[in-house]
Amino acid sequence: MPQRQPRNKRRADSDSAHAPALATLASLASCKRHHRHLDTSLSVYSLAASQGSGGGRNSSSSSSATLPSTAQLTFDPKTRLPPPDIVEELLSHMDQEFNIISKIVQPKKLLAAHQHGGVCTFLLLAVLANNALFSEHPAIVSIGTVPAVRALVDRAKVFVPDALETPSVTCCQAVLLLSVAYMHLGMLDVSSHYSSKYYSIT
Repeated sequence: MPQRQPRNKRRADSDSAHAPALATLASLASCKRHHRHLDTSLSVYSLAASQGSGGGRNSSSSSSATLPSTAQLTFDPKTRLPPPDIVEELLSHMDQEFNIISKIVQPKKLLAAHQHGGVCTFLLLAVLANNALFSEHPAIVSIGTVPAVRALVDRAKVFVPDALETPSVTCCQAVLLLSVAYMHLGMLDVSSHYSSKYYSIT
């Protein structure tokens, strides 16, 4: 009469036999999660690019409701920054899921420093340029996301030569964020040539 294997041994053998299949399922699940994130990320660029010529979105930002709304994206010749209500609305997007700035700066600390005037203009403009991708401020919507990002990038890049001559953590952060803003412009420029549907896994 054949000897029966212990229950634990049979279970271990069963788990080993199914290990490759389980690994494949886990890989597919991870892949689906990755592509769902990619689809959402690409949709951000598609939505922003659709505003490239202006119009099409209503502002729903709480910061816009608490400050007088500026109708145009202008820059103060002394501070080199947009009006306060635009700055506050753009800074309100620091915690967006696909906003990469949180990998370079600490949003809460930066916001706290900004409240006390402790953020240099270069870094602040670089942050605003990245956040413009998510903005619903009427001034940003009216001219379109691409022109708004480009206007902020153009103001920020003026500070690059001095930043390279006087390196610091802040300057490094600002240069990195400016590079990311340029990447956003590139993605926005080509977003009409592809669709996130090609990356979907069903």
